[in-house]
Amino acid sequence: MNEAHWDTKTRIVEAALHLFALNGFEGTPTREIAKRAQVNISALNYHFRSKQNLMDEIAGVACIKLKEKISSIAVNSNVGTTSEFALLLYDNLLTDNNRGLFELKLILAAKSFPPSFIVTLIGFNEFKIFLRRDLSPEVPESEYLYIAGVIYSFIGSSAFFSKTYLYKECEEKFLPLKQESSKIYLKKLVENLISGTNLIYKK
Repeated sequence: MNEAHWDTKTRIVEAALHLFALNGFEGTPTREIAKRAQVNISALNYHFRSKQNLMDEIAGVACIKLKEKISSIAVNSNVGTTSEFALLLYDNLLTDNNRGLFELKLILAAKSFPPSFIVTLIGFNEFKIFLRRDLSPEVPESEYLYIAGVIYSFIGSSAFFSKTYLYKECEEKFLPLKQESSKIYLKKLVENLISGTNLIYKK
C-alpha cells in the first residue's frame, strides 16, 4: 500500500470518526464524510464500498483500543478486587470527553468483525484475574463469564444513561445526598454477585 493510498484511507477514517461522534451513524451522509476528508465520493467507495463497511473497520480499531485499555487498567492500576476493577472501567468510559463511550457505541454498531476480535468477551481475561481472588475455589470458571457479562451490561447501560437529562433529574430529586449513584449501584451489584455465587457453591 503506497503512502498516498494510506493517507487517503486514514483521512476518511478520521473524518468518519469525528462525524459519527457528532451526528451518529444514521445521521452522517457519506458525502459529508468525503467532504471533511477532502476526497471525492469515489475514493470513499473505493476504499470501503459502503458506509457500513467503514463503520465496521472503525469499530474493529475501537475494539483493539478498548482491549488494550482494559488490559492496561488491570496491569497498571492498584486494584485488588473485582468491584474496584469494575469501577475503574466505568470511570474510564466517561473520561477523555466520553471517548470510551463513543468507542463502545462504534463496537455495538458494527455488523461484522474479523474472527480474531470475537474470541471472548472484551476484557474477560482481565476480569478472571480478579474473580479468581474474590470467588471461592469451588466456583467453576463457567460461572465467571456470566458474572463478567452481567457486570459489563450494567457498566455500559449505566454509563450511557448517566449522560442523559433524565438521569441527572432523577439523581437530583431522589438521591440529593448521593453523588454518582451509578457507581454506588455498580459496587453493590458486584459485591452481591460475588457473595451470592460463593454462597451457592459453598460446601
